[in-house]
Amino acid sequence: MTQVTQPTGGWLRQILIAENLAVAVPATGNTVLLIMPTLGMKNLGVEIKPTVHALDAFIIAARFGPNSDFVTLYSSAGQFTSPAGLLIGASGDLTALAAGATGWFVLDIRGLYEVRVSASSTTDGTLVDAYASAS
Repeated sequence: MTQVTQPTGGWLRQILIAENLAVAVPATGNTVLLIMPTLGMKNLGVEIKPTVHALDAFIIAARFGPNSDFVTLYSSAGQFTSPAGLLIGASGDLTALAAGATGWFVLDIRGLYEVRVSASSTTDGTLVDAYASAS
């Protein structure tokens, strides 16, 4: 399915809601689950639900401007099990999220132009549902 992103709110407060359902995540490479415009917002929450097979990689990357490259912020097991820096909290090791499990993270996004969430699966045929909200 195609990602749906809905920025809402007004001049004083922006809210972002995004979802991308049944994303096919193969065992090779990293598949983008969500890309969210975050400029002017403070916090981002993301929920991930893999089906059938577990994840074997999970990456949070960000851009600091419209013409900059994405840089990896978090991608190793220890970064999710012991959150620090911009990563406020996580449900555990998202790099090894089991099939049928629900994983989540909360990220301080002040100063970030855009956030990208990607993953890889242990086996082809994995589908992932991804949900996010920011304000």
